[in-house]
Amino acid sequence: MLFMYGYVALATLWGSITIGSFSMYISSIYTLTNAFNVLTDKFNSISYFVKEVDDFKLLQSTAKTRYEEQRTEPFPYKDCAAPTITFENVSFTYPNQNHRVLDNISIQINGGEKLAIVGPNGAGKTTFVKLLCRLYYPDFGRILVNGQDIQFINEQDYAHALAVVFQDYKIFSFTLAENVVLNQNRDDAKLLQAVRSAGLEQKLQSLPNGVETSIYKNFDENGIEFSGGESQKLAIARAYYKDASVVILDEPTASFDPVAEHEIYQKFGEISNGKTSIFISHRLASTRFCDRIAVFSEGKIVELDSPDELMEQNGLYRDMFDRQAERYRANEA
Repeated sequence: MLFMYGYVALATLWGSITIGSFSMYISSIYTLTNAFNVLTDKFNSISYFVKEVDDFKLLQSTAKTRYEEQRTEPFPYKDCAAPTITFENVSFTYPNQNHRVLDNISIQINGGEKLAIVGPNGAGKTTFVKLLCRLYYPDFGRILVNGQDIQFINEQDYAHALAVVFQDYKIFSFTLAENVVLNQNRDDAKLLQAVRSAGLEQKLQSLPNGVETSIYKNFDENGIEFSGGESQKLAIARAYYKDASVVILDEPTASFDPVAEHEIYQKFGEISNGKTSIFISHRLASTRFCDRIAVFSEGKIVELDSPDELMEQNGLYRDMFDRQAERYRANEA
């Protein structure tokens, strides 16, 4: 820049160019240097991201789990598309903590059963499903699927059998269809049904290219932005589309109002018939379609029964339910 500015300035002083040409050249030099700066910044960013990919590949090639070499067993369907899940005296403590997040949990979730998990914050609800997903390992006890320890089941078989929607989901800069289907074979009829069932039918009708509309503008200047609630519905549509034998929803409707959440759960309750399903929700009224409700408190299951039976027991579930109902009635008033 100094060289170019100096050259243009000297040319002006010598009379080789006019003052008007001087202004034009200065503007052109400024535009050129800005473009060059942007180019070098992008190049540096790409170089940085390439190194991150190399680190990830290194992690994939070297990371070993304690059970990896033993995970050779197929998923134990036993002629049943809805497996029975059993927790046997399972305890878990996070690193650098003294108290157990889960303390000697034992429960059997029958094949095809819809189980709701409720309880105060920090009661261990999300940790319970993360252990089931093998994101963590129990300190003590076992988790069984149709009588087989999940730690020895083949990685791909086990992942294929689970459809999970966590609170922390990710939407990618792909098309709507690619966000739902991901790495599975595409079935357009099944895709449209999943989108409708997740409550995105009106949104789909407003999109310029339907399911081929890009989400975000990273790779397509015509891409669209989804709201928080719409993004959650898109994550739920993935679970619909996967059609796995075990369905887990970990508060995926936090951005919904109670009515919208109830409608989503009702639809999920219909579609999950014949599957083993686990639902976590803070809104207790939305879980009454489930067969049983497990109430967690301080890492233990303190109540376990049908919604109607729990209401009659006047325990923790009834207390939480009445408190929520009182709040909604106060809002209405």
